[in-house]
Amino acid sequence: MNHGDHHYFVMHTDNVLADEAFFSRLLGWELTGGELTNVAFFGALSDHHPRAIWVHVDDCAAAVARVAELGGEPGEITEEGSGLNATCRDDQGNTFHMGTLIEAYRNHPHPDPLPTGELGYFTLPVGDPDRAVEFYGPLFGWTFDAPGTSGTHPDYRHCNSGTLPFGFTAEGDISPDLYFRIDDAHGSRSRVTGLGGTHGDIVDSETGPSLTACESPGGVRFNLWQPADGY
Repeated sequence: MNHGDHHYFVMHTDNVLADEAFFSRLLGWELTGGELTNVAFFGALSDHHPRAIWVHVDDCAAAVARVAELGGEPGEITEEGSGLNATCRDDQGNTFHMGTLIEAYRNHPHPDPLPTGELGYFTLPVGDPDRAVEFYGPLFGWTFDAPGTSGTHPDYRHCNSGTLPFGFTAEGDISPDLYFRIDDAHGSRSRVTGLGGTHGDIVDSETGPSLTACESPGGVRFNLWQPADGY
């Protein structure tokens, strides 16, 4: 686990038990008390925590100070079982989460190849993607593709460093927007509805088709992604 790597995500649900059953059958997740136990990027179906993704930093206090230097709003550092954590805002007012993991949490084994159900990538609506690049790049050491060179929208800025692919978008009504890896995007439509969920359209791109705008029985919104060869 290196500085700037994503290490954890949570998704709020209105019905933890219903969604534990839904996601375990849809994606093969093994859950204990809402906590994922069988994929590298941990997840939680929390009934009290907002939707979020955490970033590991080498020095939480130094990173919080850097947030202020870059024009953001630093958050209070709290200590939890996994280490130090802080919820901050960037210079556009977008909330993000970071912290310094204790050693026991830094080297979770990453399966190869990535299994079905793994978080494959995500997008973050930030308002101004170019401005976000100027903030998060120096903070976490992230580097990005040039505008218009990746993704289906000209304003998309893809991060080409780190362990988990993601990118900044200009617009979106959910943040972060999560894409879980599956083997068959088209075949998953009946699977989602058969388990009590709903879905939107299939969107094709060079990285592979995605079943978008899915929603679980407990109200968790997510997408399913069938990676193309090489992804």
